[in-house]
Amino acid sequence: MNQSAIDRARSCMRRRQFERAITILNSRPDFYEDSFDYFFTLGTAYLYAGDAGSAVKNYDRARQIRMTDTRLLLGQAAIFLRRGETDRAIQYYLDVLDNAPGDKRAKKALEFLRHNDDYEKICKWADDGRIERFYPPVGANPNFFIKLILLLCLGAFCGYAAVRSYAMYHIPKNTRGGVVELVLT
Repeated sequence: MNQSAIDRARSCMRRRQFERAITILNSRPDFYEDSFDYFFTLGTAYLYAGDAGSAVKNYDRARQIRMTDTRLLLGQAAIFLRRGETDRAIQYYLDVLDNAPGDKRAKKALEFLRHNDDYEKICKWADDGRIERFYPPVGANPNFFIKLILLLCLGAFCGYAAVRSYAMYHIPKNTRGGVVELVLT
């Protein structure tokens, strides 16, 4: 199956390989010159990679194609939040809620801004990566689930080995004689 560059980039992004996603997408710009998905995906990859300038450039191009996409508005709001432009970030989050009233990221971001409008706090969240919870979602990391399953299997094996070892050395063996030692008179 031959996947498009956008699909391959999204797969990389789910695995948190943002630089690789950027490389894949940048290898095909002429093929996707009027594609909202291309510019949005590339902008989001740049945002997660920490290159806000390139994210803005690609989000602006995506916005020329489709103005009210909720994911795009989330990305743009996150950029304003990172910059400390809280008034613009709030406006974008409110626009998200106008288009998708139940959006949890926008609600959490507005709640965060209600209690933390201090630029230093925002900078700390940007530095330690916590601000990414307000970025457009990239999907669940499949590697996480594989590691979780392997960890559960390892835990089950270790638990079985521990019980078996305990039983071998601590539970008394049958001291009655076997059938061979049975003497009938």
